[in-house]
Amino acid sequence: MKGKKEYLDFLNFFVSKPFIITVSIIVAFILLRPTLGQILERMRLSSLYGKMQKIATLQLNYEITNNMFADDLKNIDTKLKDNDGNYFAGESVKTGQYTLFLARKGVFGLPEKNDYIVYYDYKHATLACAPQMHPMCKNLAKISKDICDESGMNWSTRNNECYTREKDMCFALGMNWDTKGDEIFCGYKNTSNMKIYESGKCLATLPSGCQKSVVYSGATCEGASSFACLESNLQGGNCIAQGETACHSVQINAGSSCIVNEDYTGYYGCQNAIINKGGNCVAIGTNTLACNKALINKGGRCIGYAVQACNNATVFAEGVCEANFSTACNNIAVKKGGRCIANMPDTCLGVYDKGACCHGDYCPKDSPKCNCPNFTTFC
Repeated sequence: MKGKKEYLDFLNFFVSKPFIITVSIIVAFILLRPTLGQILERMRLSSLYGKMQKIATLQLNYEITNNMFADDLKNIDTKLKDNDGNYFAGESVKTGQYTLFLARKGVFGLPEKNDYIVYYDYKHATLACAPQMHPMCKNLAKISKDICDESGMNWSTRNNECYTREKDMCFALGMNWDTKGDEIFCGYKNTSNMKIYESGKCLATLPSGCQKSVVYSGATCEGASSFACLESNLQGGNCIAQGETACHSVQINAGSSCIVNEDYTGYYGCQNAIINKGGNCVAIGTNTLACNKALINKGGRCIGYAVQACNNATVFAEGVCEANFSTACNNIAVKKGGRCIANMPDTCLGVYDKGACCHGDYCPKDSPKCNCPNFTTFC
């Protein structure tokens, strides 16, 4: 009987009004915790906003007399104190949970978490915020590229957006934040068929690790193994050949370069590249046959600073093979309208179609010469 009574008392406790109220409060606190955090953050931001307004007013007064804004807070005497109890001085101060720092035409505020940034423009009296996806930035103006650049933050051309952390920009662009191994970076490791956007990279340490990737402006495919970035499409980004055949058969478009430099063993790096208008294949150092067998289309350029660089290339109309190292741009086929620039001896050897030409002091004797007086790199 005693045990039964205790059991009933236990059940009655769980259905009692005080218990239900207590549980309800706990559940509500858990559910509302993010909202409460945002409310507190907005209160802190409101306080910061008042300080920014005061700085702006004093800066405008200072400009009237000095024809410039002050670059030291002590010069405008804000009567405000920092976290150490000292009056505002210098280019930046810590106040509350923020750091205020002066800009050319306004003042920045950065919280301790570094997850967003606000900017107050002195003359326009406007408060802007980034990134826009942050809860504190809703209903505030967007920070422009020039202001983002001045703050030293991360600007995304693709999203037309400013980010305080590279990690946030990485996720916003739909890429992976790779934390495996010693290096932390935005992008992918040994993952093929990916789209790599600005600030991102695909690191290939295994054969064909990043093959058939699309590499946009500001992004890189780093090839540290054979055929690492095979058949990747460079849409403004770069391919770095760190190993043999690393950037084999890439397509190089406007603003892009396939690069084989002296820092790595990139023999046959960028081999069979297709170089389109505004694209470059650049071979530097002792990396034999870099940019070998390239197809140089209209407005494309193969630049050889390495042994046998750009050899066996085919140069089409308005394409250029530029030889800056002995034995570069040899065994080439130059089609009508294509050119080879011979800046070193024993270069630009090959077959020239009618309408093709060679320019420079070291052109082969039997090659047709370009009619380009005072010509250096372009006709």
